[in-house]
This record gives sequence, C-alpha cells and structure tokens, in this order.
Amino acid sequence: MAESALFAWTLLFHRGRLPGSVEDKVRKIMPNRLAFFRNVFGERHPTFCRVGPAESC
Repeated sequence: MAESALFAWTLLFHRGRLPGSVEDKVRKIMPNRLAFFRNVFGERHPTFCRVGPAESC
C-alpha cells in the first residue's frame, strides 16, 4: 500500500511529475486504489492545511 500511496499522491497533487506512460499505466492498473487515496487525501493538499491554531514554542 505504501508504494501505491506514493504514486497516488504524485498523480493527485503533482501531475506531470511522472512520465506520461507511467501515469497512464498507474491509472489503468489501480483505479480503485487511486479512488481510495483520493478519498483519504481529499481535495486539499494535506501538507498545507491548517489543522489548528499556531502554538508558540
């Protein structure tokens, strides 16, 4: 699952980073996993989503 998640992350948030032939093949061989990770990751880029108020150190 970990490798699938990396491919899904790249396809969902960094289109064009993988060669086109690789993107096509990944979409063809794991459409259900891509749908699963799309649901898990959501539409927003999780790395840059605010999850709470900023805290001081």
